[in-house]
Amino acid sequence: MTQASRSTTYLVATGAFALGMASYVTAGLIPMIQADFAVSVSVAAQLVTAFTLAYGLGSPLCVVLLPAHRQRGGLFLMLGLFVIANAASALSTSLVALMAWRVLAGMAAGTYLAIGIAAAVSVAPAAERGKTISIIMGGMASGTVLGVPLGLILAEHWGWQAALWLIALIGLVTLVGLIFRLPP
Repeated sequence: MTQASRSTTYLVATGAFALGMASYVTAGLIPMIQADFAVSVSVAAQLVTAFTLAYGLGSPLCVVLLPAHRQRGGLFLMLGLFVIANAASALSTSLVALMAWRVLAGMAAGTYLAIGIAAAVSVAPAAERGKTISIIMGGMASGTVLGVPLGLILAEHWGWQAALWLIALIGLVTLVGLIFRLPP
């Protein structure tokens, strides 16, 4: 693997870690969110549904609508939107606003992953493409296995918003890294 492909792969995997964490941490935050917004568990749990539906349905539409010659910019746009949506989720003062931001976070996460995998594979040597995808998907799985418990520990000490701030921070670090390290 070349230095450019290695750094791109690991940066995309770091972003995948953040979205793996974002995909599942909300389920663990439901009791805290329910208490803060004084809603039922079933209403608070709709935040998970909103993120997942946007990820599954919205991201393919975004990928299709993104011009092929603008994928680098699209990657930065979607990762930036993911960061903003998670930060705004942490700042939300109403369940409606939180729901809207989770929808945007889900759509941006799914689109980022698709474009990120394509970007990393495009700079990887042909013989390393499978490994590249494996590393990125490992980042996403690690976000679920390691990131979610870490987010929940932070939430227990500093409130449910802390988990979302961590996701936004990881996404921001990834964005800055990709801006500087992703080849044109």
